[in-house]
Amino acid sequence: MVLNDLKTHIVHRENGFDFLGFTIQQFRNKARSICLTKPSKIAVKRLLGTIKEILTTNKQAKADNIVKRLNPIIRGWGNYYRYSNAKETFSYIDHRIWKMLWQWALRRHRNKGKKWVRYKYFPTVNGRNWVFGTKNGMNLIFMASIQANSTRYAKVKGFNSPYDPDLHQYWQKRTRGNKKYANW
Repeated sequence: MVLNDLKTHIVHRENGFDFLGFTIQQFRNKARSICLTKPSKIAVKRLLGTIKEILTTNKQAKADNIVKRLNPIIRGWGNYYRYSNAKETFSYIDHRIWKMLWQWALRRHRNKGKKWVRYKYFPTVNGRNWVFGTKNGMNLIFMASIQANSTRYAKVKGFNSPYDPDLHQYWQKRTRGNKKYANW
């Protein structure tokens, strides 16, 4: 087996590296060191490029069609990266998508005012302002809502195994309150 020189790089873990769309990097603090995984900048640019391409090819499409095209892409990308440390990245993507949709809406109605465009395409939904959608209830999902629904997992101490009978109390205490893993 031979490694490809163009694809293989040796880097220090504090500099970080990209793998499967994630940037993995270790940060050292005075008290401890933390290894974080975040969506890579290349993956973010690719997503935003895809969304921009959809909006530019559908300049005259209805808002319903835009929501139908964008929601699966946003949901799929968000679900892939939801278990990483992506809060800042998701917030950035939400902001960029909003800017692209605002430009799309202003371009569609050049003779209308910005307030008219705001109330036509960006209503208030469930107390949240500036949600892109239509009057019939089709709304664009937010990446931040995907991140908010993700579950954080507590690290397993040492070499503990759920199959070790001596650690039955440890695993019972760990899964208490979590119905998903109650059958262990």
